[in-house]
Amino acid sequence: MIQIWSDRIEKLDLIIELKDLNNAYKLFFHEVSELITKKEKDILAFVNFNKFDELLKSVYEKANFTNYNDKISVFNQRVDAYLITLSKDESQVINQKIAELKLSKLRFSNEVIFDLDCFSQDKKTKEAKTKSMNELRDLILEEQQILIEKHKDGINELLKKFNSMIRLSKFEKDNKGHRGASRISYGITFLDQELSILNHNEIIFDRVLSSGDKSTLALAFFLSKFKDENFEPSIIFFDDPMSSLDEHRRKATIQEIQYLVEREFQAFVLSHDPFFLSDISKLSAISKWAKCYEVETKLIDFDPLDPNSNKVCNSKLIVRQNFDSYVLHSYYQEYYKLWDFVHAGKEEQKTEIARSLRPILEAYLRFLFPKTFTEDLWLGNMITMIREEKNVKSPLFDKNQRLAEIQSINEFSKIYHHADGFDTCIQGIDFSTLHGYAKDTLRFITGIN
Repeated sequence: MIQIWSDRIEKLDLIIELKDLNNAYKLFFHEVSELITKKEKDILAFVNFNKFDELLKSVYEKANFTNYNDKISVFNQRVDAYLITLSKDESQVINQKIAELKLSKLRFSNEVIFDLDCFSQDKKTKEAKTKSMNELRDLILEEQQILIEKHKDGINELLKKFNSMIRLSKFEKDNKGHRGASRISYGITFLDQELSILNHNEIIFDRVLSSGDKSTLALAFFLSKFKDENFEPSIIFFDDPMSSLDEHRRKATIQEIQYLVEREFQAFVLSHDPFFLSDISKLSAISKWAKCYEVETKLIDFDPLDPNSNKVCNSKLIVRQNFDSYVLHSYYQEYYKLWDFVHAGKEEQKTEIARSLRPILEAYLRFLFPKTFTEDLWLGNMITMIREEKNVKSPLFDKNQRLAEIQSINEFSKIYHHADGFDTCIQGIDFSTLHGYAKDTLRFITGIN
């Protein structure tokens, strides 16, 4: 434009060097590309904007056109002054040049300058927010590391409580998984020896650890999450937690479940081990809240005489007061059955009670004299040994004259003890007579005279 107007307007020295600005822009563009690539690979990857901010600042510094704009303004004033001297019907070429000059002036208008000022203010605001965000991120990372260490210590504490030889040697967490997913890596030691899963030349912990060790490690990982006092009470399911665990670990696990219940967690424990469930339900801290259920299954054969008939397995959930029927010694189960019959017997219980009198007497005497009345001796043999004992110092000597009671019960019960299911003798037994002998048996085995 200066050359075009050189024969009409005083020349103007208007030179601007854009090399430094161009270089600054290339460096800035390269940094932006790298940051975008990094985020595309890992959306949660930590991004440091320090270099980005420095390069952007450099671009703004190199893009200072103040002096250039002042010279343009002077040149425009000279053009305007010259145009005033021209008539309105000047040639089309000059009018076109005027239009182009006006368009050039728009680039340096007040609107553009205002937008640049706003952009500069927004940049400062962004820098302040970025700084605050980085400080919060650092704080979160620091707190996360503290929680991870605390979690690791909690796991090792539980492993120690379970008498396990396993310990966590390291425990780390990052967000470098697929699509930014969290990843957990940990190392374990067994008997102070580092275990690895890296290659076949090193110890493979999957082969070294027993199923009990693996179960203990998994249980420790699970329970340690709830050690934090700030963890809100929630619903927890334990699916057969006692698999392959020894007695000490069983008791330690029950203590941990008790600890959760005392903190108002709602615990559901599913297990095939009635002894474990019974021990849990009888704890004083749990018993008042515990409810026992059993899944009862039933196979229905639609045509029992057809080998290819359709079959359906139905199941239902039934409430149990306790699991005594599974965990009590058979003697105690028979004792409670006998006591219930004496207390409030029913006609349909006759067969079962009549057959149980003799076995419970045998079990009672074996409890009293386990070395004398061994498993190969029956009630008749025991009575003979008591009757023939003449040594008054012998524990078998009938000093209280109770042999007659045993004989009476034996004579009555032996008829029904060996009767088969269709024996009309046992079906037609008199209820009152059976009740009397059942009561005599109960009094005898409880020592009540």
